[in-house]
Amino acid sequence: MVFPTIVLGQGLTDTPLGDIFVTINEIVGAVTWMLMSIATAVFLWGMVKYVMAGGDEKAKEASKGYIKAGIIGLFLMVAIWGIVSVIARTFDVDTEGIPAGPGYQQPSDRTTE
Repeated sequence: MVFPTIVLGQGLTDTPLGDIFVTINEIVGAVTWMLMSIATAVFLWGMVKYVMAGGDEKAKEASKGYIKAGIIGLFLMVAIWGIVSVIARTFDVDTEGIPAGPGYQQPSDRTTE
């Protein structure tokens, strides 16, 4: 995920190699959001199954598996997202291609009063 960001930071997007990296970056971004949506849906489906199970202990145990899988999936994706972001900022790579998360402001966007 870092290579497209490096290319974008170097201004090489007008070259064929830059176009390939930009395309890869767009695909990875779309897949990331899709996987996060799927993990959220799995977690919510497990919650619904748990509530609907009532007193059936076997169904509750099965739904707990969905809940755990959803939580683990979300945790791993957010953790990897954060690690890539920290590495990119550590090496002063242009992070325009890396989503920063809600509420984050680039240092240049902050106003000092």
